[in-house]
Amino acid sequence: MIRGQRARIAQRATVGIARKGGAGKNSNGDLLRCFSTPEVGERMRILSNEALDPVFHDGRLGGLDGGVDALLSAETMTSRGGLTVHAVDPARLEELLRR
Repeated sequence: MIRGQRARIAQRATVGIARKGGAGKNSNGDLLRCFSTPEVGERMRILSNEALDPVFHDGRLGGLDGGVDALLSAETMTSRGGLTVHAVDPARLEELLRR
């Protein structure tokens, strides 16, 4: 894929972030990167816009899955000021989502 196509795919990850509630604020710190690794000796080719549709879909899912993974891998933390933010319990989250 060429650079412009990779940029378009990375932009789709913001759709996944928005679906989970991200507002795209300046303070969010979201960083999105997209790269491709051709096989040794493989020539780079430009994909048609239609061929990119499934890749755009996967880019959106990657943004959504990445956010959920980050949320579930976070640990309970206490700030210097004494504020404690508790980690999300995956089993409890699953229980709530099944309701």
